[in-house]
Amino acid sequence: MVAVTQPLPTESGIEEPLCNIESDSLQYSGDATDYYAVATNLFGVSKRELRQATTNRGEAGRVAIKPGVRFGYRREMGPLTAASLRLSYAEGVANIEAGISTKGWYDVRIGGENLFSDANVVLAYEASTEQMPVCFYGLGFLAPRRNARTKYYRHISEAKLAYMQRAADNLWFGIGANYSFVRSRRMSRLGLEYLQEAGEVLNQIRTASIVGVIRYDSHRREDNVERGVRFTLMQAMHPNILTDYTHTLWHTSLRVDTYCPLWQGATWITDIVGELWSYHTPWLLWPSAGIDRRLRIYSYGSYVDRNMIAAHAVVRQHLYGPFGVEVWGGAANVFSKSIRWSQMLPSYGLGVRVNLGRGLMLGLGYGRGRAVDGVVIYVNEEF
Repeated sequence: MVAVTQPLPTESGIEEPLCNIESDSLQYSGDATDYYAVATNLFGVSKRELRQATTNRGEAGRVAIKPGVRFGYRREMGPLTAASLRLSYAEGVANIEAGISTKGWYDVRIGGENLFSDANVVLAYEASTEQMPVCFYGLGFLAPRRNARTKYYRHISEAKLAYMQRAADNLWFGIGANYSFVRSRRMSRLGLEYLQEAGEVLNQIRTASIVGVIRYDSHRREDNVERGVRFTLMQAMHPNILTDYTHTLWHTSLRVDTYCPLWQGATWITDIVGELWSYHTPWLLWPSAGIDRRLRIYSYGSYVDRNMIAAHAVVRQHLYGPFGVEVWGGAANVFSKSIRWSQMLPSYGLGVRVNLGRGLMLGLGYGRGRAVDGVVIYVNEEF
């Protein structure tokens, strides 16, 4: 998303084009701190769609290969392009994808899902490496309000493996393991000072985690109307004997999405998210309020703290053909130990949506937040 407003001062006093909390609200496509994303399925395919697709191809005795190329623009990344190759077969799917931009972003990932026991068991796997440019104001709620903007590059390499078992219709339980390497690169002198002020000195961390997941998904989309519930609860433990950090780390992630039809062509959607980390978690793993495009007016890298909760509501109205409108509102809170209601981060606005086909949705709107407002451009759904 891109919000057009007045720029903030930079470390050098010269306007920096990389990103700006007030002049830019375009978010990255994945949550850098919710690094066990397999519970919400790799590559955006639902298990119901996966079962239908692989069953039909298995009966036909065919293997389907689908290449793809995407182009786009994001202010933090500049012009970007990505290519993918998807292999679908009777027992599952496999995917390889790579992307690059003019401002130092790249992403390479390989993954897939295998089905067993009449699609009641899913084995999911993914390996990826990504680098992204990040605007940085320091840590905590007050940092973006008192500090000049600087930047660094965030590098993440991950390997994930998960076993998911269907317990009932739409209900899944799973266990998994994850390895993650996160580091900051090309951090400016000012950024290092911000970290020292917060008592955070690490510039990289390796962790291995054991993960448990509960997932329920009854979401349906028919005739431009959505209904159902999506619920994901994840608990991860990072034992200190499996990391290069001195403490065992704990991570709890909760996400609840509800979809309720209103009148013809209209849907009310709510999204609740919580990311909670144990006290000794280093800053490289902390969540950001603006991540995942939920609070559209805030950019990734601003309002970073050990814990984050967010709630978001949207009313989407289909108009004609590929066109629709929406109104949204929400709020988030980042905190170290306890929530301070005086530090809520609101986000609200309205916009138009255009369905470009092949799973691509383009939105243009106007949003407001805490000390920020502007035009927002967003691609695809955030939930």
